[in-house]
Parts: sequence; C-alpha cells; structure tokens
Amino acid sequence: MLGADVGPGSGSAQEFAFDRYTDRGRFSAFVRRQVQHEERFPIIYRRGPALEKAVDVMNSLGAEMSRFIGPFDVLGRMVFTTDMNRYFRADQGNLNFALQIRQNF
Repeated sequence: MLGADVGPGSGSAQEFAFDRYTDRGRFSAFVRRQVQHEERFPIIYRRGPALEKAVDVMNSLGAEMSRFIGPFDVLGRMVFTTDMNRYFRADQGNLNFALQIRQNF
C-alpha cells in the first residue's frame, strides 16, 4: 500500500511494464498513467468556484537499464512525462535522465 494512489483527491493509476533479467543486468520499459481529481470533500475546505477542468492526468513512458561491470553496477534511466492540466492550470512536459554508478564490496 505504500505509495498507492488512494485517499481523497486520488483518481486511479495504471502501469504496464516489461522486465528482462540476465546474468549481466536488467532491462525495464514501462508506460504509466496517474489521475488526480479536484478534492471536493469536505465542503468546509472548498474555496471559490468549482474548476472547469477538475482532472490532472500524468502519462509517462520510460526505460531503465542496468549492467554489472566487474565490481560496479551501472544504471541508466530515462522517463518522459506529459502532465495534462498540471495543478488544474496548464499542460506541462518533463524529460528526466538518470545515471547511477554503485560499487559492490
């Protein structure tokens, strides 16, 4: 349940992933969709008029690859996310890269 999309204002979340493991490392590709709704309850916390576009949707497409090279684990990750109606205001896009090197003792 940790990190699950539950509770007030949460909509839904779906993820489809493909993972491939070998003795040399791992490859993963995924598509993810997360939805948030404008929180309408409790009414005493609501301020102002209801929003026209009361849904915030994030669609992500990403891949991750790790390789075992001697005493090192090398990981590369890339994720592209489109956030439609971010914070219930405007559309935004984000491209994220990560490179991680870890030494095993």
